[in-house]
Amino acid sequence: MTKAVVFDLDGTLLNTLGDLTAAVNHALSACGLPLRTEDEVRSFLGDGVKELIARSCPADADETTKAAVLAKYLPYYAAHNMDFTAPYAGVMELLTALRQRGVKIAVV
Repeated sequence: MTKAVVFDLDGTLLNTLGDLTAAVNHALSACGLPLRTEDEVRSFLGDGVKELIARSCPADADETTKAAVLAKYLPYYAAHNMDFTAPYAGVMELLTALRQRGVKIAVV
């Protein structure tokens, strides 16, 4: 019997919240909108980048504004997505231990 463990990368193995927050705030600032805290950005995650941006914008933001913020976010995040990102504490040790036990590992 083959054993395997499947992990999600973003937010499970890697803490990407700092880079996501920095990118959101860069885009919001570039469009003259108020910034968000890490806790706020964390609460906006889970449904893709378009929803992240829509939730990060003020409630009364129109689609043109959301599109402008997204247009600022995408290239910034592409260039800065590893500034603060790192594995969560203990992740590397866990992956090593699983491999040593012959467990296959996959990341989606």
